[in-house]
Amino acid sequence: MRDNRKLLYTKIYSLQYSFDEKYLAAGNSYGEIALFSVSSALGADLLPDAKRPLRCFRASSSRIFSLASLDNTLISGGGNVIHGFRWNDLTNDETRSPQPAWTINISADSPLDGVLTTSVSGNRLLAGCEDGLIRSWDTGSLKPLTPWSAHEGAVRALCEVSTGILSAGADGMLKLWDSRSEKCVLQRQPELGAALHFICSDGEWVVCGGAVKPTVFYLRQLTPVQTIPCEGVCRSATFFAGRLATCSSRVQLWELGGDPKCVAEAASGLRWACRASNTLLATAGSNPSIELFSHRGYRATTLSWV
Repeated sequence: MRDNRKLLYTKIYSLQYSFDEKYLAAGNSYGEIALFSVSSALGADLLPDAKRPLRCFRASSSRIFSLASLDNTLISGGGNVIHGFRWNDLTNDETRSPQPAWTINISADSPLDGVLTTSVSGNRLLAGCEDGLIRSWDTGSLKPLTPWSAHEGAVRALCEVSTGILSAGADGMLKLWDSRSEKCVLQRQPELGAALHFICSDGEWVVCGGAVKPTVFYLRQLTPVQTIPCEGVCRSATFFAGRLATCSSRVQLWELGGDPKCVAEAASGLRWACRASNTLLATAGSNPSIELFSHRGYRATTLSWV
């Protein structure tokens, strides 16, 4: 992306590490995916272009709302299309223009809007859609499975947990679905009329938020435990190094009791996406930079789309 004027309006909506955590993919508001080498950006012998993308390519005619990883495949969702790209193709220097290994087209009246994830059984790809449906496909054959109605309005986030599948919607509802029967077994509404935008879980606790402050739930019964008093509007959060990381205009690490552990200043603008590896927290949002933080909240480096 060479147009500097275009960069002023670039927003990064999604992030995803490769299975070996050596690479980080980012999807933006122009339907582009950029691939970064994390190891090169943090290396001792820092080359001039180490913090810039290894490659950038057009993956959709719409925004890349979601990125996910399944085995050796990077999955991108934007507009009415879901693509699967082989990580080996993306990281191969000889691949000039990566082509999707497979493509799924969604009906034109239901643009993809949410987070892609696999189900607990590991053989389904899920997509949250604008019409309130959760659509699914067999990951082996890509055969479409029966969709089910989940929310009144867009399904904003999906998260697989040991007890089923969690979904969050624009209707403000957090729901737990049985993986086999696809029936809702539990539901909660943190605040009446306030849309939810994200879910994250560490296997014992669940955190959701969006137009409301992040709320911590005990997974087993979805019992609300604590509201996290983060600053500003929190549009993304994830568990990182045993703590909760919330991202708004700044990155904050919290103990689950609601006590702030540390605060890391982020670049100007709202952070819309965050993704944690074993050692690094990546955050991005309303500008073309991606910041990597250590578990102590120190900025390890900043990646740039240009």
